Amino acid sequence: MGAAIRVLIVDDHPSLRAGVRALLDSEPDIEVVAEAGSAAEARIAFVKDRPDVSVVDLQLPDGAGEELIAEFVSTRPEAVILALTSFDGSETIKRTLAAGARGYLMKSTASQEIVDAVRSSHGGRRVVKGLVAERLAEAMLQEDLTPREMQVLSALTSGAGNKEIARALEISEATVKLHIGHILSKLQAKTRTEAIMIALKTGLIRA
Repeated sequence: MGAAIRVLIVDDHPSLRAGVRALLDSEPDIEVVAEAGSAAEARIAFVKDRPDVSVVDLQLPDGAGEELIAEFVSTRPEAVILALTSFDGSETIKRTLAAGARGYLMKSTASQEIVDAVRSSHGGRRVVKGLVAERLAEAMLQEDLTPREMQVLSALTSGAGNKEIARALEISEATVKLHIGHILSKLQAKTRTEAIMIALKTGLIRA
C-alpha cells in the first residue's frame, strides 16, 4: 500500500471534527494530519501539514469557507478540497465548485460515502451526488428554460391542456405547442409525461 491520504478537517464544531476524524482515521489508507476550528487555524495547518485532501465547512467564525477554498487552491493548485456543509442551495453549490472544490457533501451524507469521497477526490474525480446533484441539475435547467417555457411547464404539471394554457397565458395554441416542443428538447424528454417527471424529479417544478 502507498502513502496514506493526508487529510485536514476544517469545522468550528469540535464534535463534528472528532466524528469525521474517527471515521477517517479508522481507514488504513487515510490519515488525519490536522484539524482546524477557524479559517485562521486552517491557513496555518494547510501550510504546515500540507494535506492531500482538505474537508472544509462553508460557515466558519472568521470567514466564508468558499473564500478559504479559493485561497487554498490558489496557493496549491494540486490540493484537493471537499466541502462538507449543511447548505444545499444551488447558488452556494455553484460558487463553491467554482472556487475550486473537487466535491460537495452534505453533513447528512452517510459515513461510507464521506470515506469514498476522500478517496475518489484524491484520485482525481469530482464528487457531486444525491441532493447536491439534483440541486445543480435544477439550477442548470432553470437557466436553460425561458420564463415563458417555465410557465408552460408549470401548467403542464398541473394537468392543463393546450387550450387552457393558451387561454391562461393569452397566447395561441400554436405558440403553446412551440413552447412544449422547446421544453421537450431542452429536458431531453420524448413526451409531456416524461418532461413532467423530469421536472418533478429534479425539483424544477414543485409538486
